[in-house]
Amino acid sequence: MKHKMKSKDIAPYLFCLPFVFAFFVIYLYPFCKTIMMSFQDVRPTGENVFIGLRNFRNLFTDHFATALRNTFIYTVLNTAFQFVFGMVFALILNRRLPMRNILRCTIFVPVLTSTIIAGIIFRLLFGSLETSLANQIAMGLGVIEEPIAWLTQSQMIGNIMMVVVASWRSTGVTMIYFLSALQGVPEELKEAARIDGANNVQVFRHITIPSIRPTLIYVLTMSILGGFSVFTESYALWNTATPGDIGLTMTRYLYQMGFNKVNFGMASAIGIVLMIIICSVNLVQLKCLGLFREED
Repeated sequence: MKHKMKSKDIAPYLFCLPFVFAFFVIYLYPFCKTIMMSFQDVRPTGENVFIGLRNFRNLFTDHFATALRNTFIYTVLNTAFQFVFGMVFALILNRRLPMRNILRCTIFVPVLTSTIIAGIIFRLLFGSLETSLANQIAMGLGVIEEPIAWLTQSQMIGNIMMVVVASWRSTGVTMIYFLSALQGVPEELKEAARIDGANNVQVFRHITIPSIRPTLIYVLTMSILGGFSVFTESYALWNTATPGDIGLTMTRYLYQMGFNKVNFGMASAIGIVLMIIICSVNLVQLKCLGLFREED
């Protein structure tokens, strides 16, 4: 038996067995179960009744439209913010600067902070109308005349608050990805382009961007995936209630339907729709970035 387990015909399958088991138990079975539950009326007694597409028809409500709009706006803003600031920080730190390592650590340290803790801190900074630190600083500098209810003002400001929390934590990771990619760009290509008369903008556009395209695609894909699946930031800022659906995201709406209203059939339908949206958006952006284009 020991000889057979060490043979080249069996050993590879034994090494892959833990992953295959985890894939079927943790991913494939819940995925198939979710698809089945989306077509059922899941009752607390355990009796599931097939109801066809009723859960999907019931999705077209004001709450679902608001959650989808908030999630889309958050994804666009968060992706743009992390791309711009992550790239700017990476370009700055890719140069020979004094105290460069300290600057890298300073930007990366927020990544180590828990999302819940970061959300609570920002809720204290912007939450209270009169005593919030943000209002006191803004009024002290003369930026505003009256205190602003940041977390209950409007859905757009609520989305910006979530973007601030998420970007404060995640921009350091994006910076590391871009920085590692920039350090892999051959300096010979840049020098050759400069000798031919290219300025820094042209070098960045025609040399740097094509060289780090795989990293750009990866960061964009993960940003879109993280944006559409945002939950913790919303829950940390507004806790159990989102007044006027401010901060209501798709995953939070799924959580409310599944665990607050015990409607797991509807929650499963929301999860299926969210998966279709994420896959569609990612396929479109991958197609636009030329990932499926055949190399010459």
